[in-house]
Amino acid sequence: MALQGKITRYKVVEDTDAEMIEETRIYVEDIPEDHEDYDKRGTEEIVMVYPKIQVVDEDKTYDDAYLKIRACGFHQTPKVHHEDGNTEKTFYLNILYDIYRSKDHADYDSGNPVEFLDWSEMEPIDLDSEEFTSQNIMQYAYEVLNSQREYLEMNAV
Repeated sequence: MALQGKITRYKVVEDTDAEMIEETRIYVEDIPEDHEDYDKRGTEEIVMVYPKIQVVDEDKTYDDAYLKIRACGFHQTPKVHHEDGNTEKTFYLNILYDIYRSKDHADYDSGNPVEFLDWSEMEPIDLDSEEFTSQNIMQYAYEVLNSQREYLEMNAV
């Protein structure tokens, strides 16, 4: 199992073509003495900045990438004890995966991916749901990654 296709990454940049906007900066009290904003601690100021926009990050976008999951599993929060006597645990999915420039790259140089990533969205998983119980954990993990914005143009292979 793997995902293959285009990975489109995004980055946030200043939109220097737009009009500048006001931004309020709040400085906390506990700024270290050697910090450049030490004299501003406990204050706020209004500054003019360019608005920020999301653009495609061409340096981290791959046209025919190959994505392989190395490992996946769950982590859980401690039990929450409610006043009514009920307890609950929440489970989260964790996925470790590699990205290669191509399938050939993955086949012939699998120890050197262009990226090694750890995906841990803090979205609870319902372990009893049909979506989860109707497939194995690897299939589920690939579907989760494939639903993310940057991997939407990839196909399961």
